[in-house]
Amino acid sequence: MATEGGYPDTSGACGSTEEVEVPNTLDLSRRDLEDHNADQVVTALEQHSSVTVVDLSDNDIGDRGAAQIVNAIASSKMVTALSMANNDLRDGATESIGGLLAGSTTLTTLILSGNRIMAEGAERLAAGLAKNRSVSTFNLGYNQIGAYGTECIAASLEDNDVLHTLDLSGNRIGVQGAAGLSKALAKNCTVTSMALSSNDLLDTGAEALAPFLRENKTVTALDLSSNRIKALGVEKICAALEQNVGVTTLLLAVNDICDPKADCFQGAERVAAVIESNSTITYLDVSGNKLGDKGAGAIAAALNKNNTLAGINLQSNYIGDDGARQILAAMEKRRTLQVWIGGNSFGDDVGESIAAALEKCTPAATDASTRD
Repeated sequence: MATEGGYPDTSGACGSTEEVEVPNTLDLSRRDLEDHNADQVVTALEQHSSVTVVDLSDNDIGDRGAAQIVNAIASSKMVTALSMANNDLRDGATESIGGLLAGSTTLTTLILSGNRIMAEGAERLAAGLAKNRSVSTFNLGYNQIGAYGTECIAASLEDNDVLHTLDLSGNRIGVQGAAGLSKALAKNCTVTSMALSSNDLLDTGAEALAPFLRENKTVTALDLSSNRIKALGVEKICAALEQNVGVTTLLLAVNDICDPKADCFQGAERVAAVIESNSTITYLDVSGNKLGDKGAGAIAAALNKNNTLAGINLQSNYIGDDGARQILAAMEKRRTLQVWIGGNSFGDDVGESIAAALEKCTPAATDASTRD
């Protein structure tokens, strides 16, 4: 059966390489493809020369198969987006992928997350990225590039003027890698979104990133979730944000901002100070940080003085009735404020009041805000 545009419909068999569901898109994700299927993928690319988007994610393609496929994509000069996420790519695959980066003038999106690429592979990719003038989105998240690999990627950004979105989450980049990124991004004027979640940055890594936050004016979205950052690291990040006029979306979810056992809420107080003084951040995620009632109270007081924050995620923070009531009072003053506050420990009566307050928000603020 043929789909619109004449592409064959092949739903089904393992190892099948025939499905293209959308014109100009070759979707071969989740097909149990391995290296021995590479010839079939290449044939499909040759038969459908107008394909611009190739999705090979969630297969079991290794270095040998990747080399065949990537060389065919390089020859086609038509593909603008390639995803090989969640395969079995290792450093060997990066020789051909690095070559694709260096030579392509059409590729704009490259997704390699969830593979086994290490520092040597990252070095090759960085060499290609340094020469590339078309890729605007690059996702290398959840590989194993480490600090040195991150430094290589960072160095390639110093003179890069096209990359907008960079994801290096889950790579154990360490303080050294964070420092390399900070140095590069202080000079880079094009990256607008950077994801560094799940990198065990700790307070020292957060401190290493602070200089770029003070100087950079182009990054608007920053994800530092799940990095075990404590009050000291938050202090450094927040101090830098007081001078930053670019970041509009900040994710600090699942860190260690507060420590209720030690009665330590300085991290929440520092975040509250930024909410109060910063006039550019519109979305803030501090979910999963053990804020408790004391931390929630500090944030609620800051919300009363902020007119730009449009959404805040406070889920799973050990917030009880007292803290929730303070957040509720702030919500009632700010009818446009979108709040996610589920997964806490306040009672049903307070929860019903919060739900009622959310129902009174403007349509723009209540869209997708059920907050559980």
